[in-house]
Amino acid sequence: MLHQITWQQYLLFVAAALLLYYALIWLTFYRGKTAGLFSGKRQFKMQPEPGDEWGYNELLGNAAEEYGVSTAESGDLYFGATHPFPDNEALYGLIPDVLEEIKSVIHTVTTEQGTKDDFRSLFKLVAVKYPQLKTSPHLEAINEWIGDNVPFTLSEDELYQLWEYA
Repeated sequence: MLHQITWQQYLLFVAAALLLYYALIWLTFYRGKTAGLFSGKRQFKMQPEPGDEWGYNELLGNAAEEYGVSTAESGDLYFGATHPFPDNEALYGLIPDVLEEIKSVIHTVTTEQGTKDDFRSLFKLVAVKYPQLKTSPHLEAINEWIGDNVPFTLSEDELYQLWEYA
């Protein structure tokens, strides 16, 4: 029986079946969306709504940022010496650095069995490197820490005189 069907008849049948299949799909799913296409009326949205370009917010909701990531406007970014922080907040990063350098000075004085004068001469290097701490509100706490950790006693006046070189 298959020998009696020609290629032309077979291709015509496949084309008719495909046309019928796609017509049923169009009638079922796309008839309402394309009704105005042939009449000249457009029913398609030409502009997406602001903030929802593809309609994802309706379906999925807003995307969450990854952990540790924060979004900032370009005007909120500062580089170099200019920064929006008050002086108090800008010093928070310097204080641990200063304390580390002071620890190394104290360690050197302790291991070499140095005197107050040796400590003052080494501390000048730290004071010159961080002049902004001379007027810092954290200076009292730093001086208290120095007084507690040096191997000799320093008066309050001596502690404040250490920062004169800044």
